[in-house]
Amino acid sequence: MGVLLSDDRIPKPLLEKADKDVAIITLIGGGDPNGQSFWAYIAIPPSDYQKLLDGEIDRTSNLESIGTVLCSGPGREPPEDIKIWMESQYGVNHNLLEDIEKSLKNKSDK
Repeated sequence: MGVLLSDDRIPKPLLEKADKDVAIITLIGGGDPNGQSFWAYIAIPPSDYQKLLDGEIDRTSNLESIGTVLCSGPGREPPEDIKIWMESQYGVNHNLLEDIEKSLKNKSDK
């Protein structure tokens, strides 16, 4: 996986400011110690986002240690009404990666 946020690419003072001012909202899935699956929307500091993507953060541990849990529940995916609520409340884009891929493809086609 490519590096999105790296301490060597972003000056430390800028990353520290970003951690205080913004969060990246992400939908994660995981399992609890009993083997039950769950989903959770978590607001995570930018400096920790790459660690989450790289699997350096344990998704079975206390979710509050990862970031601020905005909404969570049992199962593999959130219900549709929760997705719609997250989109309206926080501007979550559930198609972000697809939108980025389309945008990059459109730019390369020009």
